Amino acid sequence: MPRAAYYLTSMVTIIGVVFLAIGLGALYGWRRMRRAGKEGRNWPGTAGRVTATAIKTVETDLSPVDVRPGREQKITRYTPEVTYEYSVGPGSYRNSRLQFGTRLMSRVEVANVVSQYSVGREVTVYYDPGHPQSSVLERKSAYGWWPPVALLAGLLFATVGTLITTVGLYAKI
Repeated sequence: MPRAAYYLTSMVTIIGVVFLAIGLGALYGWRRMRRAGKEGRNWPGTAGRVTATAIKTVETDLSPVDVRPGREQKITRYTPEVTYEYSVGPGSYRNSRLQFGTRLMSRVEVANVVSQYSVGREVTVYYDPGHPQSSVLERKSAYGWWPPVALLAGLLFATVGTLITTVGLYAKI
């Protein structure tokens, strides 16, 4: 096989492997999101108490497609922080995980969430029986439409990666 053809087929194989790796990574992410939400629905609850609340500010850069050339633009989003304490058996725990995943919201949306959890309020804390330090206040998932997107992207990239890798490998023979 001529040297140029060898390099070309090697590059095709490498590109295929990269696509395959991206696809497998997306499928792994989909599996973790799905498992967290599914297992969390069965976690037992225990009594807890809210110890602190806050609104966390997160600045997000807009993509270059969204802004005019030469203008830097940022959008500010927020996420609620609700810290709570609870006990499971002989252990006492503290956590601030509200739900599975992180959802960025407007300031008004976050203020509404935080207002539901006033300091000192008694709450039900849902915890992982195998790891009681892992807990949430809400069993719902903040992942939204990401699990199906991760599944579709993972399947697409893995399939295309497998095809490209196969073409690259068989072209060397």
